[in-house]
Amino acid sequence: MTASAGAWYRVGTVNVTSGQQSIVGAGTNWQNDVIAIAIGDIFTVDSKTWYEVTAVNSDTSITLDRNFEAATAAGANYAIVRNTSGTILTRIAGQVSVQFNQKQLFLDELRTWLNSSGATEELTDSHGIKQELKTPAQMVLDAEQAASTARSEWNAARDAVETRAQMAYREAVEAASSGKNTVKYDAQGNPNVMVWIPKFNSEDVNQAIIERHGVDLQLGTGVFPAFIKSGVQMRGFWYAKYIASAGASGGSSVVAGVQPRTSVNYDAAKALCTNKGSGWHLSANIEWLAVAYLGLAFGEQPRGDTSYGRAHDAKHEVATRASADYAPG
Repeated sequence: MTASAGAWYRVGTVNVTSGQQSIVGAGTNWQNDVIAIAIGDIFTVDSKTWYEVTAVNSDTSITLDRNFEAATAAGANYAIVRNTSGTILTRIAGQVSVQFNQKQLFLDELRTWLNSSGATEELTDSHGIKQELKTPAQMVLDAEQAASTARSEWNAARDAVETRAQMAYREAVEAASSGKNTVKYDAQGNPNVMVWIPKFNSEDVNQAIIERHGVDLQLGTGVFPAFIKSGVQMRGFWYAKYIASAGASGGSSVVAGVQPRTSVNYDAAKALCTNKGSGWHLSANIEWLAVAYLGLAFGEQPRGDTSYGRAHDAKHEVATRASADYAPG
């Protein structure tokens, strides 16, 4: 609450002490109000006895021209009559000065607020009331944090969608192959259709090849070496179903219906496999032999696009060529 020009000033209450000239205000703004109390104004608590204000010490302290004559009281209502006779120009000059000082204070605080790296700064309004305001620097930090949170939430939602899509793809491949094939995603996010190669004994596969092809490969006995790593037998391993093709992040994928990579030397091929992450490696000769022998044993020797869109040994089997300008073969 503030006073206005020409009005009796009644903001807050006062504590008065009998026999004392000093008056203590509570909730008053005598010195820094837009229209401040001035020397020469008239103070009263009962509208009967009047005192001249001889000093305005602070927002809550004034001094009277003589000792307070009534009884001591706390929280008493009061009034200060603005004595305008002969002081109007002084009041106007004083108020202009107050306004100027308040505006200068505000500009100084505004400059500090604009350049501050802190979270908040105080700004003082025209009535001397201070408000804590968030600084521009903090607003920028908050906006960046909000943007970061939004990006994280978006990425999480995107990853959740991708994960569901990946799961659906894998389940479809597994269902179509009765569990013999699956899809594994590498560290670069590339899909790879893989075939399970189960562990077998050399003599069993060798006998199956003899019975089917009449050829004794003399593979020996015991678990085939491809299934023994560091002296430990494995249940089997996953092997790429298709020739590797280009993938995301400069990597490679193993999927059907795309142009395979060509003219890849050993070092480049090894790097492509290593970059797929832990557990991936370039096929070893012994692993390829396991695949080949198993195919011979069960009559499932793989064929594919080995002659410009055809299988060279089964020319009725054709594929879509990467170049649409040419027919298979």
